[in-house]
Amino acid sequence: MRFSPWLMLAKRENDNDESVRSFYSVSSKRTFQIQLPQLKGRRCWGTPYGWLLTFGLDLNIQLFNPLTGTQISLPAQPTFQHQYNCYVKPKRLRRICELDVTTPKATVLASPPEGIEDGNKFYLIEMFGDLHLVARELTGDEDEPVYDFHYDTTFFDVYKFDFTTRSWIEVNYLDDQALFVGTNAYFAISTSDYPELNGGSIYFTDDNFECY
Repeated sequence: MRFSPWLMLAKRENDNDESVRSFYSVSSKRTFQIQLPQLKGRRCWGTPYGWLLTFGLDLNIQLFNPLTGTQISLPAQPTFQHQYNCYVKPKRLRRICELDVTTPKATVLASPPEGIEDGNKFYLIEMFGDLHLVARELTGDEDEPVYDFHYDTTFFDVYKFDFTTRSWIEVNYLDDQALFVGTNAYFAISTSDYPELNGGSIYFTDDNFECY
């Protein structure tokens, strides 16, 4: 049996039990609460394979299966080369990290497509066996007070990476693919396997954490 993706919801300020995490089912439109004390104090990123990538205050990185409780340790963050400070512009962060080595290393991939603004959000996604870049255009009213600031997603651009020429090719059709993008997860799935989803669509969350 196949299950459509679940959305892991952010913790609310009034949530008293930090060991409980909430998940929203896209297909059933229901919310489920699961006891996951292993995730207390850890930031999570989703994957399309049922695992969560977690990062803790101890700088350790783990893969965690929320249904079985299985944990797999990955190299800790301090072992990575080419550490960046938080002020580096997004367009200079296009690197691939190789983890199946004793010392993880980052390799320069390519510059982003021409005409891409620094204010966009970017997501790297595997689709049809190829690497794709999804660029999300954001707009906001800079005259609004900080406490009332909000932004809007105006459109998406999708590009496929050509490893031979190390260049990006714009994609105009997603066929039967449904893309899921957000700060903590981004992936593509076929709607032939999940007919309850809309092909050629992008599902996204309002996750611009700089605004909060």
